[in-house]
Amino acid sequence: MKHLITALLLLFSLQIFSQQQDLKIEKGRFYINDEVTSLNNFVNAMQSNEEAYKLALKGKSGYSTGNVLGFIGGFMIGWPIGTAIGGGDPNWAIAGGGAAVLVIAIPVMSSASKKLKEAVDIYEGSSNAQARKLDLKVMPNQIGFVYSF
Repeated sequence: MKHLITALLLLFSLQIFSQQQDLKIEKGRFYINDEVTSLNNFVNAMQSNEEAYKLALKGKSGYSTGNVLGFIGGFMIGWPIGTAIGGGDPNWAIAGGGAAVLVIAIPVMSSASKKLKEAVDIYEGSSNAQARKLDLKVMPNQIGFVYSF
């Protein structure tokens, strides 16, 4: 009986420690178990699922590229506006170039966000597909629990 209780405690502790993290993306923020985290930590949390991790790395790359393009485009638009507010002679061609850069940044960010969300779906789907279960096995000369995960 003592061994049975020990085995059950071990199985339940395995169940607790083998659970995957809850990942989600909401309003441009990344969450692991309902706590805001960085993009790097978010992507690294998916390392246990190779397919999701590879897709998340692609999404991370696109997300970073989109952020850089967005910053550059915003700066190019903001500089002439600041010059105009300051009473100088703004170069509106720079603002037009900034708008063109933003037009490129938007689909890059959209594609990256879709890849990251798809990676989360794959990661979450794998946790459901790899359901953990405890079965009682009865054989001619023994009885035991089988834990599969």
